[in-house]
Amino acid sequence: MSGRKKIVMTKAVRERLQKDIAYGNDMQAYWNRYRRDFLILLAVLLLIMLVLVIANILL
Repeated sequence: MSGRKKIVMTKAVRERLQKDIAYGNDMQAYWNRYRRDFLILLAVLLLIMLVLVIANILL
């Protein structure tokens, strides 16, 4: 009984690990595809924040 349950657990763990690995690969592909857009968005947001800070100092 206990040995059988152990096998079921390891199988579930193995499937979970495979799902996590597949998810990680998907995220890697997504990041590689959209990294440039993400960096441009980040730069624009930083620029807007900088402009707001300068405007607050000047006004």
